[in-house]
Amino acid sequence: MTIEMWHRDDGVDCPKLFCDYCGDPIEDLHDGNAEWTANNPDVAFTHKDCCLAFEELHGGSAQWLTEELSWFFGYLAHNLGFDQEQWERDPGRQMMEG
Repeated sequence: MTIEMWHRDDGVDCPKLFCDYCGDPIEDLHDGNAEWTANNPDVAFTHKDCCLAFEELHGGSAQWLTEELSWFFGYLAHNLGFDQEQWERDPGRQMMEG
């Protein structure tokens, strides 16, 4: 799982998600997957175009379970009690966007 803090040109640090296969940033929730196996709950993140190559490199696609990032992070936010309205009202959130 590769989530790193990224230092933007304007001096603000914000979280960024990177593909565990190619190493490039995943810029769009609909362009990436969360992947895990039944035997190992560690989550990997891949671009959709890198998904099969990543799976083949790590034991073959039959063992991997995937979820599009838009759904995965939606479930995660729900499980953490994320409050969308509160987040939208918080002026400090703009510092982390980017």
